[in-house]
Amino acid sequence: MPRKGKVPKRIKKVVRERIICEHLNELFIELANFLELNQQNSGRVSVLCEATQFLKDVFGQIESLINGHTCLLSDSSNYVTTEKNELQGRNISARDRDI
Repeated sequence: MPRKGKVPKRIKKVVRERIICEHLNELFIELANFLELNQQNSGRVSVLCEATQFLKDVFGQIESLINGHTCLLSDSSNYVTTEKNELQGRNISARDRDI
């Protein structure tokens, strides 16, 4: 027989599991709200599927931005090189005229 004031371990475990389950439910509700899902179709599986799709879309956008950034860097590098070569050509022409 358990002592007075002590809660049996089994009851503690049930309470801990209930607290964890409630916390997970709150997190899923928060995620569903972020994804702007309607309440009718916001089961955990639906929320996870929508979150996965959202992340795939975001990673696709990031990849597109990285590719665009690389392209812009290449273009600007080519532009700078062309301008530098033109300036060097002008400087050589100016020196030749001065001599």
